[in-house]
Amino acid sequence: RTDAPIFQTTLPPALVRELLLLGRELGVHAHIYQGDGIVYEKENPAADAYHRFLNLPYAIDPEVCEKQWGNVPKVLFIAEPAYAEELIPVLAKRYAGRAKVSGSKSGFIEFNDPDAHKGSAPAPLPACRSKGLSPTYRQFGGCFPMRSQPWATTCLTWR
Repeated sequence: RTDAPIFQTTLPPALVRELLLLGRELGVHAHIYQGDGIVYEKENPAADAYHRFLNLPYAIDPEVCEKQWGNVPKVLFIAEPAYAEELIPVLAKRYAGRAKVSGSKSGFIEFNDPDAHKGSAPAPLPACRSKGLSPTYRQFGGCFPMRSQPWATTCLTWR
């Protein structure tokens, strides 16, 4: 049995850095996902509420924008809802083909790999099922049976 990912969509490190710097420039909270937690630049009410609500481990790294980050499945901006609604179409156009830009909740702007969607996750399933492995989607510390929650950021583990 293993919970190690065998398929995960991620954003390129240069794009992650670009997005973190953009978040700073736009004056919005920006964080990345690393493993089962999040990393962001400095304490702020949006980040505190987010990680407390989801019970996520977090790290504050004042140099998050200067580093090259690998294995980042998603970057999230949190802004005032009206500002986020204004930014989403502009950022979707700017990052077309490089990142899928969407608003999952009021005030949230998500950046995911353009190939991270419900249709991409099943691609490795036939080969793994033939080996007797049972797939789950993994998101931030929890594993869910595949049928129950198709996450936009795709990470499959096998049991």
